[in-house]
Amino acid sequence: MSSLVSSIQVLARRTHFTIVQVRHLNLLEYQSKHLLRKNGVAVQDFCMVDVHGTNELDKFNVKEYVVKAQILAGGRGKGHFDNGFKGGVHITENKEEVPKLINQMLGYKLITKQTPKDGIEVKKIMIAESVNIKRETYLCILMDRQMNGPVIIASPAGGMDIEAVAEKTPHLLKKSTCRHL
Repeated sequence: MSSLVSSIQVLARRTHFTIVQVRHLNLLEYQSKHLLRKNGVAVQDFCMVDVHGTNELDKFNVKEYVVKAQILAGGRGKGHFDNGFKGGVHITENKEEVPKLINQMLGYKLITKQTPKDGIEVKKIMIAESVNIKRETYLCILMDRQMNGPVIIASPAGGMDIEAVAEKTPHLLKKSTCRHL
């Protein structure tokens, strides 16, 4: 028994334990919009369709529809699906076109610059009201492992392709730590 105890003591001195904190806070676009609306921020109207049969499209009538695949990755508009369909974001004024777009996206894998090589399966699609955009900005809160905490990144040059903004005009990106969040 004493040899077992001494072996455990030797192993304990040689073993270094690392505690890794894991956060599971990943929001799809529609979830973010729900939270914003719930807290008084104006967002465009939208409805959802998913692989489980949820379909709010019948009662959703707007002038112009934006059909957006919901995955946790950027570059959806420039992406392509494993069935050959191009683009995870489409705009149409024809409501009859919306189900056709949905059928090309739902259940298929969307491949973008930010997904694994074989893509991510689209299980939800947001159909939103198209709105005129006067100005787009970019704001995100992300976990920075180097800072060991949340970081806010903002830019007046928002909208699509924030990676290109970072590469071509890095001075337009502002980064701030937020240790007390």
